[in-house]
Amino acid sequence: TELEPGQGYWVRSAGEGDITISAGMRANRREYINHLEDASTLVVNGQTLYFGMDVPDDKKLSYSLPPKPPPGAFDVRFSGDWKYSIDGGEIQLMSTVPTLPVSYNVIDGEEWILTHSDKGIELPLNGFGLLEIPGDISSIVLTRRVEEILPGAFNLKQNYPNPFNPVTEIKYEIPAEGLVSLKVFNILGEEVAVLVNERQSQGNYTATFSAGILPSGVYVYTLESGGYTSVKKC
Repeated sequence: TELEPGQGYWVRSAGEGDITISAGMRANRREYINHLEDASTLVVNGQTLYFGMDVPDDKKLSYSLPPKPPPGAFDVRFSGDWKYSIDGGEIQLMSTVPTLPVSYNVIDGEEWILTHSDKGIELPLNGFGLLEIPGDISSIVLTRRVEEILPGAFNLKQNYPNPFNPVTEIKYEIPAEGLVSLKVFNILGEEVAVLVNERQSQGNYTATFSAGILPSGVYVYTLESGGYTSVKKC
């Protein structure tokens, strides 16, 4: 490769250091390995992003991007100035056109989703396809769709964080639809909070308990549904 006089070049480094280039110095040619050859791809207005596959730590910087161009130019990249992401994330966009053409190729039978909450966009991606997204958005989010594993038994989990001050989360699992009650009591057995009191379908749930206006001390929470009862201390 050559460095031509009058041209600008960009170098990204993981840390401080010196770069020395001597006149007449010839670069040693190394075999190029494309670590994203088998990754899923998202092509936005002709510019390709890769996702769903990792890159060795010592090769990651080879897949980073230079600083964004001036306003008025087109650009698309994952946040952090990357052209790839293992698990998706925020995709940053620069555009001056009304709509942007997008093509995608998702491997291994996976399903991903492009979302933009303000625009009400939720576009599933699986296999190969073509679509369009608005050109006036500055970002869109790519996430991997993971099938929720429905519980087969009741399970009341320990609150987290524990100890807490003043807010904590309580997770629980319901194996079948029914009336669910989740309440908090003080050490005297007095009810201090009703977190859930409704019919819920089979699934995984999270409730939030805030003790901000309650005196410090020991509290317990109980889950009741369909003859099942479980008590834990928080």
